[in-house]
Amino acid sequence: MNPKKKISISIGSKGKEPQNEIIQAKEELSAASDPKEKKPNTGLKLSTSIYELPYKGKLKTPASLKSMIMTSLTALLISLGLGFLLLRMFVSITNEATPGNGSTAAVADGDVQSQQGASVVSSLSLDTYIVQAGVFSSESKAEDWQSNIQSQSVESVIWERDGSYYLFVGSAATEEEASQLASQIAAHDIDTYVKPWDVKTKEITGKESASLQKLGDYLSNNNLSSVPAAERQSLLESVQKIKQQPDLIAAVKTWADGDKDNIAWMLIAHALENK
Repeated sequence: MNPKKKISISIGSKGKEPQNEIIQAKEELSAASDPKEKKPNTGLKLSTSIYELPYKGKLKTPASLKSMIMTSLTALLISLGLGFLLLRMFVSITNEATPGNGSTAAVADGDVQSQQGASVVSSLSLDTYIVQAGVFSSESKAEDWQSNIQSQSVESVIWERDGSYYLFVGSAATEEEASQLASQIAAHDIDTYVKPWDVKTKEITGKESASLQKLGDYLSNNNLSSVPAAERQSLLESVQKIKQQPDLIAAVKTWADGDKDNIAWMLIAHALENK
């Protein structure tokens, strides 16, 4: 044994705790008092879940959404106000237009409506077959040819339309009747041409409209020649009361005195078209 090396032996006294046991007790006490100290693994896993309560606070509406809602409500209120105003105006106009309130009600095509002594006859659509003896670019040329055929005892009518002057020598309800009439006129060496002819009369107003409506019915049926003489004279007296209608009065007078080849039909229809 090396004499320089010393061996120390410490023998504790009886009744005293060994030093290492004191240190261990302190460590255990410190672990118990420290909550961060890791607990020993016992083999069991604890699951912890956190439940968040729903937020019951008031949701905030964006400013742009509020603006859109206010604009929509304003537009709706304005529309309702205008609709109510228009409805009131429509009801007022309807009440004023009701017959018996001093205004004239609407008149259907060809009907007669009287209000306080005034009547209205809407425009008439007339059609017939014409026997044409010529068409000219000027009225003077048409009149020259009219004088020529009149010297042969052939009656005629000059009808101006769209810048042209037609010379008609007869009319009939059907094409066959018009063709027969054309054959009779051809015996005078007068060239003729048969064609359909439509007439649109102007609106007729005035106290004598009822008489003109009856006259229009005769024209539509192409039966002027079958109307009794007394009826013709009565219609003439009614038409003569109409002011500033010399052509119409002259046409009805021709019919009242006696019609030939339906010349009166053309004269009356022409006068009503230009009325």
